[in-house]
Amino acid sequence: MYDVLIIGAGPAGLSAAVYLKRAMLSVAIIEKQPLSGGQILTSYNIENYLGFTQISGTELAEKFKKHAEAAGACFIFGEVLKINKNSVELHNGKTISAKAIIIASGASHRHLGIKGEKEFIGKGISYCATCDGAFFADKSVAVIGGGDAALENALYLSNICKRVTLIHRRKRLRAAEILADESIIGDADFNKNKLTFDIEPYQVKSFKLNLKKPEKKGRESFKKLKPEFNAKGFTADSNMRHVILQGGGCSLPAELCPASLTVGGITFRMPDANESFDVCVARNQSIEIPKGTTKMYILAASTLGDREETFYVDGKEKPLTIFSFKEPIGRWDMAGLNQTALVKNASLGIEFTHTHHPEGNIANGKAYFFVYEIDVRNSETLTLPEDNRIIILAITAVRKFSNTTLATQITDKTPNTKYRFDDIPPIDKIIDKADFITIRAGKIQDQKNGGKGKGFKRDNIVTNIIRSYTKSEW
Repeated sequence: MYDVLIIGAGPAGLSAAVYLKRAMLSVAIIEKQPLSGGQILTSYNIENYLGFTQISGTELAEKFKKHAEAAGACFIFGEVLKINKNSVELHNGKTISAKAIIIASGASHRHLGIKGEKEFIGKGISYCATCDGAFFADKSVAVIGGGDAALENALYLSNICKRVTLIHRRKRLRAAEILADESIIGDADFNKNKLTFDIEPYQVKSFKLNLKKPEKKGRESFKKLKPEFNAKGFTADSNMRHVILQGGGCSLPAELCPASLTVGGITFRMPDANESFDVCVARNQSIEIPKGTTKMYILAASTLGDREETFYVDGKEKPLTIFSFKEPIGRWDMAGLNQTALVKNASLGIEFTHTHHPEGNIANGKAYFFVYEIDVRNSETLTLPEDNRIIILAITAVRKFSNTTLATQITDKTPNTKYRFDDIPPIDKIIDKADFITIRAGKIQDQKNGGKGKGFKRDNIVTNIIRSYTKSEW
């Protein structure tokens, strides 16, 4: 009986064997392949392994095995058929006993199974862009696939190769949102109220639009309240420490907090991020309702998932769903996971394009705060729930309800009861006006007409749904 039995003679299994032998334990390694080394054997040339400026995968694997042999590890050729509590059964009928078993069987690449693939592995065909990308510098390459791994590899190669072509068998990509960090590259030019720009595949471009102010400003029929701030939620670039939002693993960027915010005709007075306290944590506080108020609008979010909360108006329950500030408001459908498209029934108030962390900016680690409406007619007091996960940025009291309306909500409905996951649900409504507009994918095409049509105007709520392919004009 061995002290330890290791299944798999790849780098992980061989490293484990060396450390176990140094602990004076008896070790045996079971490998079903004729050569030890695992996936490294498929690498024709390696230039990024510390200690070797250049070495083939076969040579490096042989050095790994010799190191384990020198340490005293025993090698057994065979394929494991069954694992028991203190033994394994091999395909040839043998049983090997051990006090402990380490499974280091590794993984294998998905192969296309096409002619010539096996012959050219390591000689033009690769399964790891970060490992082998440098060998294809200034060359034209093709990436096959449409999932996360394929797009991540394509993005990586786009900075190295002359041309990258993505080959995908489906009509739509299955990849999730691509993380990106954006830098200011200068001002854009307008010509007759039209913005024209070039956008590369999967590239992100953002534009800050200064909208023309109306000639006549309507009379405000609301009062911007200042909540009782009792915690710190914003941090500056120079001091990205954890604050009350640490339940979400981040803090809000002070540089993106405006002095005031108008959403759907409702204006909020935003916190002063320079103050010691700049957010209100819901701790059962009571807020005096200004006389004549009919509606209260609250800009808030949850730091831990969507939460069912109860507000009280003169003791009467007002249930609300407070949405998570970290979860996207919309999700495109993923046929492979049987997940249909979803857009939360919420009014987005403000989107922070990144958040702060002690180690720096969290690129595209967005934070969302939503607008909630509470009917407070003929009432005197609004009482907040008792929940440290509910963060409030601003509150506005509306005196004349008939003069105020919320922004058009985003809806995404399935076309009929015969909906299939391979179908793309139509986008029925989209908010078409925003101060900050992120363009990712050019125009959103009319999915009802099979992707044809003029397309919709769009704002940053749906920017992560569809990605760009060609020159776009908005």
